[in-house]
Amino acid sequence: MAFVIWKFVKEPPAVVREGVEHKKASLLEYLSVMRYRNVWLCCLGSVGFMSWLFVLNVFAPLYITQVAHESPTTAGFFLGASGLGSFFLGFLLPSLSDRLGRKPVLLMMAAMSALVPLAYLVPAFYAHRWLLAGVVFIANTGQGIAALIMVLVPTESVPPQFRATSIGAATLVGEVFGATAVPVLAGMAAESRGLAVTMWMAAAGSALVFVVALLLRETVRKGAEMAATERASIALT
Repeated sequence: MAFVIWKFVKEPPAVVREGVEHKKASLLEYLSVMRYRNVWLCCLGSVGFMSWLFVLNVFAPLYITQVAHESPTTAGFFLGASGLGSFFLGFLLPSLSDRLGRKPVLLMMAAMSALVPLAYLVPAFYAHRWLLAGVVFIANTGQGIAALIMVLVPTESVPPQFRATSIGAATLVGEVFGATAVPVLAGMAAESRGLAVTMWMAAAGSALVFVVALLLRETVRKGAEMAATERASIALT
């Protein structure tokens, strides 16, 4: 990835970096990013995504070994297949959203990712291990969701000087609630209601991403317009 970035990612022109991207802003102006509808929606979506990610990664191995009574090796096989699928889809789906739009691709990914924890709840799948591995391989869109809900949509929804701030806001809210608070609640729920409830909680995280995607304003066209404006400003200077 480092080589690919070095080889193919171009730095923005100096005029844009110095005149737009690095424009000084006050603290109140930085806080104003939360007034953009897509930014606070992406904060909620980040909570849903990180809840799905952390609850699934923490409790799926326990569910597979303690409830489904599979060996740790089998649990590793399923989780490895799931992670490998996420790796490939993390490249494919964000690029697809450049053509189809962020919203439809995000809706598709949210629905697909919910299938991963739900698949682990189906006892019949464990009699056909390659089938279960195939399902979680195809359905794990986590890396693609992260790229859209935490980076692309926030940055395309705010002025250029606030792009990094929008990413930071979505990441901060997601980490505090989705990556910290929700797994703790999931652990408490597992102790009182059993490990199966954690898989439903992970699926609920994807459901939250789906709802957020329904409410988002499409940004692909807006992002293209902002890029055109920046190019025009460079040409004028």
